[in-house]
Amino acid sequence: MNKSVRDTRPPFLRFSATTGWPLTDAPEIRNVLTSGTALHLGIEGQRPIALAEPFGSFGGRRIPRGFAINSEGRMFLCDPDTRVVLTALAGEPRPPGTPIDQVYIPLWPARDLPDGGAIPPDPYTLVQPVDVAIAPNGDLVIVDLGAGRILVLAWPTAHLRHVISLPDHWPTALAFAPGGQIYITAVTRDPDSDARDTVLCYDSDWRRNPHFPHSSLQLNTPTHIAAPLLRHCGCVCDDAPDCSCASVAPLPAAIYILDRGGLHAIAPNGRLMPDASLPDHLGPPPLHVNAGGNLAYNDPAFPGHEPIVIPNIPLSGDGRLLGTNLPLIALPRRIEVPRFGSLISAMIDSGTNGFVWDRITLSLTLPENTRLLISTLTSDSPIEPDRVLAQPIERWSEPLEITRDATPEVLVQSVPGRYLWLRVEMLGDGTQTPAINGIDLHGPRRSALDDLPPLFRQDPESAAFVDRFMAYFNTVFDEVSATHTETPALFDPFAVPPEFMDWLGSWFDLEFQSGWSVQTRREMIAEAIPYFRMRGTVAGLKRILQWHTGLTGDLPQVIEHYRLADLPSSPVIGGTELPSANLAHGFTIVLPQISADTPDELARLNRLIAASIPAHTHYNLILIHPGITIGRQSTVGVDTLLGSFDPAPLGTAQLGNDFSTLGPSISGPLPFHANPMRGEPSC
Repeated sequence: MNKSVRDTRPPFLRFSATTGWPLTDAPEIRNVLTSGTALHLGIEGQRPIALAEPFGSFGGRRIPRGFAINSEGRMFLCDPDTRVVLTALAGEPRPPGTPIDQVYIPLWPARDLPDGGAIPPDPYTLVQPVDVAIAPNGDLVIVDLGAGRILVLAWPTAHLRHVISLPDHWPTALAFAPGGQIYITAVTRDPDSDARDTVLCYDSDWRRNPHFPHSSLQLNTPTHIAAPLLRHCGCVCDDAPDCSCASVAPLPAAIYILDRGGLHAIAPNGRLMPDASLPDHLGPPPLHVNAGGNLAYNDPAFPGHEPIVIPNIPLSGDGRLLGTNLPLIALPRRIEVPRFGSLISAMIDSGTNGFVWDRITLSLTLPENTRLLISTLTSDSPIEPDRVLAQPIERWSEPLEITRDATPEVLVQSVPGRYLWLRVEMLGDGTQTPAINGIDLHGPRRSALDDLPPLFRQDPESAAFVDRFMAYFNTVFDEVSATHTETPALFDPFAVPPEFMDWLGSWFDLEFQSGWSVQTRREMIAEAIPYFRMRGTVAGLKRILQWHTGLTGDLPQVIEHYRLADLPSSPVIGGTELPSANLAHGFTIVLPQISADTPDELARLNRLIAASIPAHTHYNLILIHPGITIGRQSTVGVDTLLGSFDPAPLGTAQLGNDFSTLGPSISGPLPFHANPMRGEPSC
């Protein structure tokens, strides 16, 4: 459980790992640790998996960096020392004791590096592969730190789809977020240059978001990155895999980065989140040891299915592939979790005698079979730490229990007083522990008791009861007030929450395509009035197409046919001759092929164009490929793109049509095609 409290007035005081815990000179701390970002049950000197352990598993919450497994059970393991990516098929029958080098075999043999340490032009020559991941569409993505690039390969053919080069950075790790974005951590090549250690964001088509991260973000040698695991219900949450959330749309969530400074949570807008707890479930989920003693993997793409079993894999004591230095699973040290722990905070000073403390709200995680008890002590005079423990039990308020189903919020029951002591009692089952990520103290209480007739305040005990009773309604009023205060943000395109963006866009009759990023939607709303002024013009059509495709600069091109009337012959654009007749009210749109790779994307594009042009006009749509073919596609700046091309099967390509282009070529044999039934290399 990780419930949140109601949004009301800002707290009077806030305690967390970022702001500090009130534990200096605390009268009592028993079986409670402050490791990581939370307070939890534990014994000093005994730790579970460290958050910053070198595998990059974020404390065992996900698969280690450099290891990946797809839904077929095909495993991939980066070996930077031998410059290869190893692979094996889970469940492949093999006799016990089979040598490791016959179980994990390279995707392709390591190729010699060029002399002088130059970056190899061949993408299949790996220099230092450090991370590997499976894209949502099944592509294999390899982070080659030594070459400063990311390789995107179609699987199982290993055909090269993309090479993302980072001329100013060395990539170190990558993660796929639930919303489809790809995040890559990178360190600067030249510490004296303007380039900084950073995290880069790409969309599902590997187009970089130039507005991410925010300029205020500062990182120090980031090495590991992770994103929350998308639940099968469609939400991002901390509950068990069978959560019953009502939401069915992916929710925006932070990404988490480990660098020399520790853990950082980065918001979707690229800013650092000052107070964000690490969720229990990160993707891809880690391997675990099943009842049979074999490694197993719960594929998040198939919730509720039997796990993929990986038998006969010998592991070292810390979870590495036996005989190698390659991690498969982060194993915790054998630890004992106490069943009970308690702490009494240091003296908290409000600065005002007779201060009426209001509420205590907590950011916490309560697993099953765990509970939390909260009680308070107040005084207008300071009390020495050793005397706090000697206070009679009657001076402490009755402990209030917080359970998994309750809102993590309690009302302060103690009498008014300048100083406050907070006692927290944690109860677990020996294996699970509560975890407190933050504590907010609210006050002073704005009591509605003052608005009642004096009769309700004559008896002190009755007045205290009515005061506590009315506090519930005070909180409701504060919640309404906070909602009212935040209402202006709903009308600001750069502040409105993503879930209200469609509503705000409807004010301008904007219908967002499902693939448009949050940043694109914000720009459309902000530019709605200027866009409507030029809607139906060439400039307006280009703008809406740029929003839709992510193109910038001169693309797309819109060629009005009436401008061709004086030409001696009709020009050829992208291999298509433009019309020479019926030139009035017609035009041609030139777009890269990647803008409409599938029939569904092409249909959406045509619907968008039809809704954005005057009703009396007609258009042609030309999709162009990277390259220059003289006489067919060679109008520089209109139908010419520089890039790689897809090699055709031997004997089927035509000179001048298929591979007479300008762009990088691929030399050498393609990697082997792994047979999912046998796991053997084939051509």
